[in-house]
Order: sequence, then structure tokens, then C-alpha cells
Amino acid sequence: MAKSSGWRRHFKRIFNNKSGNVAMIFALAIIPILSIAGFAIDFQITTVRKNKVQTVIDSAVLAGARAMQAGKTQAEITEIVNSYMTAQLTTVGTTLTCGNLNMTFVEGSKDIELDVECSQETSLMQIVGRDEMTFYVSSASTWGIGKLDVAFMFDVSGSMGGSNRMTFLKAAALDAIDTLLPEGGGAATEDVRIAMISYDSMFNAGDYFEDVTGLAQERTYIYEYETVEEIEFEYKGTCDTLSSGSSNCDRRQVCKKWRRNGTCRRWRYKTICIPYESTQVNSGGNCLVQFTETTTFSEQRTIDSTCVWERPGDEAFSDAAPNANAPVSDINVDANEYVYNGGDETPNSEALLAGGYARYHLYDGDEPDEGHWHTEGTSCNPHEPLPLTDSRTDLINYVNALTTNGGTAGQQGIAWAWYMVAEPWQTIFTGDAAPLDYDEPDSTKAIILMTDGSFNREEFDDLGDSFEQAADLCDGIKATGGVFIYSVAFQAPTSGQDILDYCSSGPEFSFSPENGEELSQAYQAIATSISDLRISY
Repeated sequence: MAKSSGWRRHFKRIFNNKSGNVAMIFALAIIPILSIAGFAIDFQITTVRKNKVQTVIDSAVLAGARAMQAGKTQAEITEIVNSYMTAQLTTVGTTLTCGNLNMTFVEGSKDIELDVECSQETSLMQIVGRDEMTFYVSSASTWGIGKLDVAFMFDVSGSMGGSNRMTFLKAAALDAIDTLLPEGGGAATEDVRIAMISYDSMFNAGDYFEDVTGLAQERTYIYEYETVEEIEFEYKGTCDTLSSGSSNCDRRQVCKKWRRNGTCRRWRYKTICIPYESTQVNSGGNCLVQFTETTTFSEQRTIDSTCVWERPGDEAFSDAAPNANAPVSDINVDANEYVYNGGDETPNSEALLAGGYARYHLYDGDEPDEGHWHTEGTSCNPHEPLPLTDSRTDLINYVNALTTNGGTAGQQGIAWAWYMVAEPWQTIFTGDAAPLDYDEPDSTKAIILMTDGSFNREEFDDLGDSFEQAADLCDGIKATGGVFIYSVAFQAPTSGQDILDYCSSGPEFSFSPENGEELSQAYQAIATSISDLRISY
């Protein structure tokens, strides 16, 4: 038989003690001892329950605010909040009872105030007749102007074409649009704008190509070279004395057919111009002329492309806008060089991005006329950037049109997602598409990064590989202090998850869905979170 624990043996001795004084003292002391212990235990349980109820009521008031943003009536909002509270309180505990929720719509404002009284059943305190502990919780919400700029970044590389990934992505993105810009408009859509971009091995700058590269969309690349030919001929007559800088042109008899011994067999008349730089020798009554003839040839290749790479130079990882007033070039001479644009040399003071080009390539031992044309960087997805807009139609059409191809240059996607909401790019995206200032009152900026793979394509490896460039860009975004970064690593390998985790504004901003349902849940959670950023409480 197991031995009694120490405290049990202690109380056994007390009860077995025949001394009346000891028994009386114990009887008088046990009640307050149990009361104090019971209060401590029940108070701790009640505090835990109160904190949970506070979380529920905070969430309920946000639900009410979102309903108000969506244009619901006060009666509808009240029903939504009460239903939410009822459903959530059942998860707090069966020993908790809450009264009716008191909801107030503050007159003259868009504020909602909530409070509720709850009771938590006690356990040990029932010994002293205290069956419950009562507490109150309250919360309030308001929503004001709540200007919102959001940029979606979609990975459309070739791997997104497998396992229905693109189908899942489109469905999830459309759900997010419905949350941020509900059909029918209403208060929830006031001052909400969404931009969308997609990337693969390169980025399609579309109508913004000339502004961001300083190159014409249709441009001709030229490679010029010279050929030198040694010319020798003999004509009847003595050599002429030529004046400096001139040539002697006349119809002369030149040899048409030679004998094997080197003498002329047949002569013919031909207009001949003898350059001043020629060598002339009188021989056997005829004139032997020797000179070199130089001919300039030009090879040309015209391309029509709006594909761009990342940005070289000092502004590679900044939000500096390219100089939209930089001279636009439509011809690049010396196409034997790698010619990206007018700003391909460090420090790229115009902050231009690099565009595709044509190159006339000579292999070792090739003569100039044996070269080969190569076009570089002219293949990218057909989806031009969609700047900030509140048009559901434009956004839905963009998502539905997405196709897949190419590799994963994630740093380019991150850069362009940033550009879409970056204050300096107001010079590129103008009018209704102009991004808000970083310090715009009552405003929020967010970008949503997405990939299913590892970042693996870069043009300028002196800036680092794709992963390193992406990290530097995310550091630049965070340094502005005005942009929230969400991320979705959809069935991505470890390296893809790592870079998006690094870029995210925090663990709660990072999602790693593994199937279509989880992807939809991730985008829905992000859209809801962004909506909540517009609500203060």
C-alpha cells in the first residue's frame, strides 16, 4: 500500500489529536485558508475567461465595422455582431455565462461601441457561498477615410502551369478582390485601389517601357564593318600624273583576258577611276595600277519588345523612379557590344531599367561578314502591369488572362510590386493610378508577394543572385516604414519559403499553403487583414 503524502499525514495527526485547543484552532482557521486559496484559483480562471471574451468582443466590433464599410444597415450590423458573439462565446467555456450584448452606434460618427457583462462559475469559493465572479468587457471601433493601395505580385513561371496551380491561384485572387472591392461598391470600396503585376524570367513593362528604359519600343541595332580589297589592273597607255586629292577617271582599255605568260590577250574599254593613293608603274608601254579599295557595310536588326530586366547601377535596390524625360533612343550603333539602354553603365544616374537588345556576334576566327545576329531579353509574359485601380472589371480580367512560361526572376516581381505603390513613381504612374505619398494621412500600403519556386534568374550577377537581390529589395521596402509586406509561398521549396519569410513584415504576414483550399484561405486571410488595417480600435 502506498504511503500517505506529507500533508495528509500532517492533517491526520491534527484530527487524531485529542487536545481540544488544537481542534478548535484548526476549525476556525480552515475556512479563511480555503477562502483565500479558492479566491486565487477562481480569480485566475476568471481572468483567463475575461481575456478570451475581450478577444471575442474585439473581433466582433471589427466584424461590425466591416459590415458598416459594406453599407449594411444598423439592424443588419447588430444581427451580424450578435451572431458572431454567440458563435464565438461557445468556444470560451461551458461555465461562462454572458448577458445581452450592448451595442451603441455613436451619433454623428461611424463609431461602434460594445460592452457585455459575463459571469464565471466558481469552484472552491462555493464553500463560502460565492457561486460566480462577474466582470465587464468593452470595445469600440471606428473607420475613417482608410485610403488603401495594394499591389499583388503573381509568379507565372512555367512551374505554375502544373498541378492546377494557376487555376487555384486565379480562384484565390478573385476571392481576394471580392473582399477588398466587394461587388456593388459601397463604403468598403471607398479609396481602395489595387495594382497587379506578374513575372517570369523577365518583366513586361508594356506601355511604360520607354519611360523606364530610355529606349524606343521599336528599335534598330546596327553593326558596321569595313572590307579592304587589294586591286590590281593594267591598261594600255602610259601612267598619268595625278593631282593631289583627285582621281583620274576616263574610258580606258583594260585587260579582259590574260595569257598564261602574264601578257594581255584581249583588251576592252571600261571607265576607270584611278585613286590618288594608287601605285602606278609603266611597264612595256602599258600602265600597271595597284591600290586598296575599302567598302563599308552595315548589318541591322530591328526588334519590337517591352521586356525588361532588373535595374543596374546605384539605384538597383531603391524606389527611385527612372527619369521619364531621359532621351529615348531608337538606334544603338556597335551592336557587337552588350547594349541594354542609355543607363547600363554605373552609376546609372537616370535610374533606368535594362531592356532587351539585339547583338551581332562574331565567333573566334569569323570575318565580320560571317557574324550572326542574336536577340537577348525579348521573350517575357504578355501581361503588362496593371497600375492602381478600383475597377473590378480590369482586375478580374487581368487575373483571368494570366498564362505561364519561363523561369523565376522573383527579384523583378518584388521590385515592380514595390514600384506600383512607391511614392517616387508618381512620375511614371500618373493620374488616378498615382501611388499615395508614404506619409498620406489615414492611409495604408501593402504588397502581396507570391511564388511557387526558388528565385533562380538574374541578368546582373554583380548585384548578387536572384535570392540576394530579392533580400536587398525587401530591406529597401522595409526601410521606407510605410509598406506592409505579405507573402504566399504556394507549394514552394525551402529556398522559396525562406526568401518570402525574410521579406514578410512578420510571421503573421507569411503564408505557406500546400493545396488549393489553403491557398484560397491564405488570400482571404490577407485580404481580411488588409481590411482590418483600415480600422482602428
